[in-house]
Amino acid sequence: MSHFDTRYENLLKMIRSIGTKPSDALRDIGDNAYDAGASELRIWTIEKKQTAEQFRSNGKKLETIVIADNGRGMTKYETLKSLVPAETGRERDLSAELGYFGIGLLASGFSIADTIKVYTRSADGCWFTTVNYLDKMKNPNPENIIRPCTEEEEIRIVNAYLRKSPTGTVIILSDITRLEATRNIVDDLNDRISVSFARGYYYMQDKISVYLNNSKMNYYDTLERGYNNHLSKEYVIPITEDKYGNKIDEKIYVQMSCIKKAENPTRTHPKLQSPSQQTQGWSLVRNDRELANAQKFNMWTSSQPQNNFRGVIRYNGEHLDGHIFDVNISKTQASIINKEVWSKIDKIRLEYFKNEVLPRYEQTRAVNRQNRETKAVLTSLAPKPARPVVKKTSAVILRLNSIDMDNTTLKQAFEHLTQLKMLANAEG
Repeated sequence: MSHFDTRYENLLKMIRSIGTKPSDALRDIGDNAYDAGASELRIWTIEKKQTAEQFRSNGKKLETIVIADNGRGMTKYETLKSLVPAETGRERDLSAELGYFGIGLLASGFSIADTIKVYTRSADGCWFTTVNYLDKMKNPNPENIIRPCTEEEEIRIVNAYLRKSPTGTVIILSDITRLEATRNIVDDLNDRISVSFARGYYYMQDKISVYLNNSKMNYYDTLERGYNNHLSKEYVIPITEDKYGNKIDEKIYVQMSCIKKAENPTRTHPKLQSPSQQTQGWSLVRNDRELANAQKFNMWTSSQPQNNFRGVIRYNGEHLDGHIFDVNISKTQASIINKEVWSKIDKIRLEYFKNEVLPRYEQTRAVNRQNRETKAVLTSLAPKPARPVVKKTSAVILRLNSIDMDNTTLKQAFEHLTQLKMLANAEG
């Protein structure tokens, strides 16, 4: 095994260990579709066929995930580079494209499955390539096969998933081994996909439509405009120099919201969208695509009073990536790395906390406390129900009920009368 092969094997291991959430991994793949000019992105989570007994024992199982778009597709060269780390096969436009690190398809695919298959059709033709993680561990050759799609593949896969689009790309993830085991693994994944795209593509809703299992997703505004307690104005922070000191004309947009605890129709998945310590914080949006959500940026520690706070920070990525903002490779943690910008945003946030978030929290606590006290007073004043009087059944009645009148002789009748008289005297 050559030194280069060993490095490639280790690189694949590193890529797989990035730790991207499955729903976010699929969104990264969706970013490639948008960058290729797609107006529609379709995702299918296909269940494994099981017998009734297998289903009772195992619940739903995922067999494949299919992602298809109606973008311009890839050329032969782009297809060849699509499954190579840090390669795209084309020049990237950082001012408009969503891709951040340039390893989206390979890293995202391997974070979910062992096998990635790519079928793509462009003006350059219809091409196929694939990579299998386990095969690469046995034979760490960085080259992947690439060939024209067969006629059968073009009909059965490309035409079927692209529908009437003359160009586009179909990605199939199979041998799915990387999802966290749950009883309802398919339903749980579908919920996470819906929330991730609904929130992440909100500012792109006029540019691309996303479908999950043939149902169009509803985009979700994390600020919940129209349903919140308060929406701040949009603040603008101008940036006049890039990290090299060159003159630029860029802006950072900041807006905040104090959302309501009560459910509203925009929350299609309330458990994942309602105010909580897990959902409070900033959403960082780059080129109209959310990079990370529920970020605190070292400005405060999560606690109940801030549960209703949501904020959005939007920027253009061409000059501000690595200069003002940074994000880890799994996109779970973002940071503001320019102290001056951090201070300006934190000052805006502090004022909003002071004037809107905390007063509303205290007001809610006061109302809840008053309601509890009122309920306690009303309970204490309410008449206590009288204890029910339990009447003791008469021994005479019990004795009478035990006599078999139809079969009683005259002698027995006199004996019964004597006993009844004694019981009656005893009861007084």
